[in-house]
Amino acid sequence: MAQILDESPFAYDELFFSRTDLKGTIQAGNNVFQRVSEFTWDELLGRPHNVIRHPEMPRAVFYVLWKFLKAGKPIGAFVKNKAKSGRHYWVYALALPVNSGYLSVRLKPGGDFFTKISAEYENLKKLEVSKNLSPEQSSEILLHRLNEIGFKDYESFMTEALIDQLNYRSKKMDKPPSTLSVDLARLMSGSLQTIEFSKKILSAFKTNKFVPLNLEVYASRLGEEGKRISVVANQYQKMAQEINAQIEKFGTMSIQVLEQVNLGRFLLGSSDLLDEIKNYLVNEPEHLDKEGFEIFDQLIADYLGESLKGVQEIVKVIKDFSLICEDLQTLGSGLELVRITGKIESANLQQSSEVTEMLNSLRGFQTILGSSLKDIVARNSLMKTQSSDLLVAIRKRT
Repeated sequence: MAQILDESPFAYDELFFSRTDLKGTIQAGNNVFQRVSEFTWDELLGRPHNVIRHPEMPRAVFYVLWKFLKAGKPIGAFVKNKAKSGRHYWVYALALPVNSGYLSVRLKPGGDFFTKISAEYENLKKLEVSKNLSPEQSSEILLHRLNEIGFKDYESFMTEALIDQLNYRSKKMDKPPSTLSVDLARLMSGSLQTIEFSKKILSAFKTNKFVPLNLEVYASRLGEEGKRISVVANQYQKMAQEINAQIEKFGTMSIQVLEQVNLGRFLLGSSDLLDEIKNYLVNEPEHLDKEGFEIFDQLIADYLGESLKGVQEIVKVIKDFSLICEDLQTLGSGLELVRITGKIESANLQQSSEVTEMLNSLRGFQTILGSSLKDIVARNSLMKTQSSDLLVAIRKRT
């Protein structure tokens, strides 16, 4: 019976570090990396980083990883590695491009999120083998599966994974989560709710989109008697279309805020991890050249700076939200006035029941518009405060 090799020991309060050149050749690392990999420093330094690659890892993950790095973008990924003895160890790896190559910080993963993704890896690896998939083909399947799970793209997945793992690790170490991470989570929740309110209005608009047109067609059949109703229908349609255009603009801006929040979450989470590994490595400098500390300081400064710019942009967009909300409330009041005018005019018609029914259906759209706008205004006010507070907190760290 074949022996089942166990996992190479690795604690939640430990962090890996390694740095490579542009070809992926190991230039530096820390004691945790050396100990868990089970290689000596002579066997690691100057060797390709794939010396620890586990054969059960899907090629898709490395395809995506290198695609990001070669484009100068940071990336996070769950990775199963192989120690010298054949034992395995999982990490959540944060890989970052630097001037002279690449830097990676890894932590011990765990929790439901990790369990779910490791199962996806296993299924994907089986597909790679059975269908002889190329790395690119496999990456397409990986991205498709992430989309089915609920992630728009790999960036949103790696951000959620990083924050989830940082929070899980903090819990395991009996530490509170990062306050900036909590603040960004609240801002993200607000962005998501705003997007849902926008969708609700757009859905109501689409449901009643043809009512004003049908009202105008009906009025035209009445001849001279229906002219005033035709004018009412035309006015209502123009105003409803303007509301739709403003809501679509609002929705687009809400998505931009969400993307900025997600980027901020990843950059701030990365800077927290970099700051911790930098302090962690002070106790074992013999395996880290001076350039390594300079890289950490520069990356932390860059990521905090980018986060600051992102939140400044969020503050600006939220101010624009307020202006759009004011316009929408004015348009909503105008719609109600036009609808009431229509009811008055329809009362003078001999056959008014059908017109009344159509006007009542428009009332449904206005009700949803009014309630959703009320929710958006309240949410926008809260997000304004949250983003301003976040701006202050990030500035304190820069």
